[in-house]
Amino acid sequence: MNSQQQQISSSALLTRPLWQQHLRLLLVLAGSVLTLLILMVVFSRMDNNEFVLTETPVPLEVASTVQPDSVESTGTSSKPLNKMSITLREGETIATLFNRLKIDHSELHSMITAHPRNKILTHIRAGDRIQVVYDDQHSVHELSYRPNLTTQLTIRRAVEGFDSNLTSVQLDHRQAYTHAVIKNSLFASGKRQQIAGHLLKELVEIFQWDIDFAKNIRSGDSFSILYDESYLDGQKVGTGHIAAAEFTNQGRTYRAIRFIDPKGHVDFYTPNGMSMKKQFTRTPVRFTRISSTFSLGRWHPILHRLRRHQGVDYAAPSGTPIKSTANGQVVFKGRKGGYGNVMIIQHGRQYSTLYGHMKAFAKGLNVGSRVQQGQLIGYVGMSGLATGPHLHYEFLINGVHRDPLTVKLPIGSPVPYAYKNQFRAHVNRMLAHMQTHQQVEYASAGQKKDDLNA
Repeated sequence: MNSQQQQISSSALLTRPLWQQHLRLLLVLAGSVLTLLILMVVFSRMDNNEFVLTETPVPLEVASTVQPDSVESTGTSSKPLNKMSITLREGETIATLFNRLKIDHSELHSMITAHPRNKILTHIRAGDRIQVVYDDQHSVHELSYRPNLTTQLTIRRAVEGFDSNLTSVQLDHRQAYTHAVIKNSLFASGKRQQIAGHLLKELVEIFQWDIDFAKNIRSGDSFSILYDESYLDGQKVGTGHIAAAEFTNQGRTYRAIRFIDPKGHVDFYTPNGMSMKKQFTRTPVRFTRISSTFSLGRWHPILHRLRRHQGVDYAAPSGTPIKSTANGQVVFKGRKGGYGNVMIIQHGRQYSTLYGHMKAFAKGLNVGSRVQQGQLIGYVGMSGLATGPHLHYEFLINGVHRDPLTVKLPIGSPVPYAYKNQFRAHVNRMLAHMQTHQQVEYASAGQKKDDLNA
């Protein structure tokens, strides 16, 4: 381009309007003004609380082995609140937990001293669970803690300090059913079926008057249990007592129903209303074996001659506890010839029991002392004429010796007549539940057998 053409182009540019000459600069300025206006609107809405920015709670030291089980943020018109549910780890206390939450110890002190019941917080231990609601300034608004399954302590911030209250938590109770066939032992078979140990012990206690669990259990015996379970928030939290039970021993079936009368008395009865408890338990000691039975002529191992053996010898380790087989009164305590240390207990007018070869007597028992069924009265030994530690036990009716293993024991009290109708209705419900479960059990067993044969 020559000089003449450059002069023409420059003169044409100068003759354009001013806004055309600075169009790019004007567009940049307009964009900046628009951006500024948008920012002003956003900050104006934030000041009017049209939306609140909440801070995500710090996850309790991310490197820690204990993490919060759940974190929930909820906003209010003034400030956000964070809710955390935490299970305490080994060695942790409420104070160290507050340290991890960055909550001042003055908050904890104020809560504990607000009411005597709040001191229970100082007993929180590993495995316990608490819920804490706090704001972004780490001030506690609410704390909840369950010292046990059915009680909840709730502490809330008040105008001055904190308020607290204890409330009862309602458990959901349901009935469950289990069945087992004994192959080697009751407890081994129960464990194989994952039956709680305390249910098996309760089963023995219920039927101990009719079944000798140490001597008469056989392979092929079976039992069914209808029992209570407790649930909290849909989760199983405990196994309760037996509601009804059935035990088949050597072909004979026994049934027991748990009944609570209107006065709150609890006992187990037969379906006919007779108490499962007899006035006497069959055996006074947990024994290893029966070393000698009731006999009119037994060869004495020490005297080497035939003598009457008017009781039963229960072999057991020295020091094994001996318990009274019924309520009664001690009428003799001391040494008695070849029996060694002996205690005799009178049970009413007709019955008496003798316990011989004892190592020692229970403390506090003397002639005239009253004892209860199942109460400790002494310990297995080998005092007197004995070749090894065992308990010699005699059972007398009107002064006449009877075989403790076969004597018919007196029955306990039946269901009071006033509660007969209520009892019958309860029995019908329990037996119907048992029958329904048994039918399901049998049907399931039959289906499994068919599947195996298919």
